[in-house]
Amino acid sequence: MTHTFKETVTIKSGGLIEIRRPDLPEGAIADVELTVHLSDSSEKFPRFSDFFGQIKNCFVSGDEMELFFRAERDSWERRF
Repeated sequence: MTHTFKETVTIKSGGLIEIRRPDLPEGAIADVELTVHLSDSSEKFPRFSDFFGQIKNCFVSGDEMELFFRAERDSWERRF
């Protein structure tokens, strides 16, 4: 049997998130889905490339990807 509930929490220092539900059975497995609401003044999540660097064929942004594909399409123009 599955029980679903929604909690609104405040993220504490160090990214700590606490949910206390005394009605939950100890030792049970729970899936947690997290949606973080960022304001314009808050720091954005780091990009994948910030952690791992730029990998071959991995685009840092949508604009970079668009430029790449546009150049590829242009290179396919008639070469005859």
